[in-house]
Amino acid sequence: MAIEKKKFSKPPISLDQQVELLVQRGLRIDDREHAKHYLRFIGYYRLSGYFRFFARQDDPARERIEEGTTFEDVLALYIFDRKLRALLMDAFERIEIAVKAVLAHEGSMAKGAFWLCDAANFDLGKHADIMENMKESVGAREGRRQQLFVAHFYEKYSDEMPPSWMIAETLSFG
Repeated sequence: MAIEKKKFSKPPISLDQQVELLVQRGLRIDDREHAKHYLRFIGYYRLSGYFRFFARQDDPARERIEEGTTFEDVLALYIFDRKLRALLMDAFERIEIAVKAVLAHEGSMAKGAFWLCDAANFDLGKHADIMENMKESVGAREGRRQQLFVAHFYEKYSDEMPPSWMIAETLSFG
């Protein structure tokens, strides 16, 4: 059963209108200028994801806000989430760097500098996909070089791919 699609028709609304809409939905806003400041620099759309945590359970549209909820409550949740994400990103970056360094070093010590390029070091027939990802990562296609150290490698050496420790620096867990 196909759902009939319609054209998007919501017009943009001013900061004053955004504040008024939130008040109509039950959010207590004691300082409208303060709220407008955050709506201007964070955006209604981004903050709307946090409003849902304060939505009334009896509202099927999840647009009405629980009585007593303030703009500061929503803002505090947003700030907490932003700080938590920053802490997690720092931790994930450290983990990613450590995993890449250990894999590059241990693989190189065991199988040589170009172990990532050798299909014999992989199973399940996925090495062709891995090579495509690595080529994309180092910019081996179309003469494109993403990193200065990769460009230097290709200027100096004739190998198709750089050694694993260089490739590891270009790969992303994302």
